Amino acid sequence: MPYPYTVTWERQCRAISEDDWITCFGTSDARTSYRVQCWVEDSALPGMDYHYLIVRGPQERLVGIIPCFLFRSSLTVVAPVFLQRLAKKIRKAYPGFLYVNMFVAGSPLATCRDLLGFHLDETVNDIQTVIDFVSGEIKSRASHVGGSLIIIKEIEAQKISCFQKAWGGHFHIAESVATTFLPMAFVGKNSYSSALRHHYRKLMKQRKSRLAACGGRWESPEMTPKLAARLYDMYLQVKRRSRVQFEELSLSFFENIGKLPGSLAKLSVCFVGQTPVSFILYLHDKQRLFPMYLGMDYHIRDDYSLYYNAFYRVIEEGEDHGVDIVQLGQTSYEAKSSLGASLSPLYLGVSHTNKFINWVLSFMINTLFPPSVPP
Repeated sequence: MPYPYTVTWERQCRAISEDDWITCFGTSDARTSYRVQCWVEDSALPGMDYHYLIVRGPQERLVGIIPCFLFRSSLTVVAPVFLQRLAKKIRKAYPGFLYVNMFVAGSPLATCRDLLGFHLDETVNDIQTVIDFVSGEIKSRASHVGGSLIIIKEIEAQKISCFQKAWGGHFHIAESVATTFLPMAFVGKNSYSSALRHHYRKLMKQRKSRLAACGGRWESPEMTPKLAARLYDMYLQVKRRSRVQFEELSLSFFENIGKLPGSLAKLSVCFVGQTPVSFILYLHDKQRLFPMYLGMDYHIRDDYSLYYNAFYRVIEEGEDHGVDIVQLGQTSYEAKSSLGASLSPLYLGVSHTNKFINWVLSFMINTLFPPSVPP
């Protein structure tokens, strides 16, 4: 029986009206904001080729909007370190080893959530049928534009069973890199610091004192070419030391930060004297705060406890905004656990346009996408 849906594909976010976007995504989550997605597209991330799936039902009723992108990346991006090192050695002789064209449904940024906008009501209410149809259209588009590995990212734990039923064996379920979150409701306490145990409260005071002793201060400056170049350099210092290197930001990304709507985003920069030494870029809405990118000067990281002071700043911003949850992002679980954060698993739908390779993937999925190990 054919599906009662029609599809169109657009190549730019602004080809979709903001009203249609809000119909599918709502306005409660800054990470799915229309203005944020347009800003991402304008930031010209290297190698990103955008594709937007629009699904309509009977009488042209809007059913869904699914942003996707095509880019080239390594299959070992989240694989164990030994496999990453092995691939690096083999690439000296075969530069393209384990590189594939990925077609991804989701955001190219580290938002730690999916970007699947579905609009269901009494006329279209079978979510599994919609997911099955959309997944098939994503696979067809991937084949058409030269993508081979297909990834639907990043699905929260409470949603994954629904996707699993809809996909059957067409997509494999893989664990993504887990995210972390810190609830801001401190039982019987009125602030984060007062809720900490004595040992961790003492550590926090010592770390903040190190930064204060050198005159370190946090500001939200206007973006300039010089500041953008400095932020980009500090971002690269962190990225080069990260085991997981999915997206690649560009200098233009940082030059474009000033165009982010202030109601949804904020840039905090730590200065020592006139020199930026650390920064945090985060999104926020009424209930949550999401630090997306952190950068720092590794030459003085430990001297000024820059890493921990950045997260203390994030938590303070969360308190100031009155949010319920601060998401502390992926990786560095031991450090974030010491701040009181908990792990929250995320999942991927993974498939390949080649049926044989897709079958092989079913045996390799946990090697290529290993589960996150809690501290």
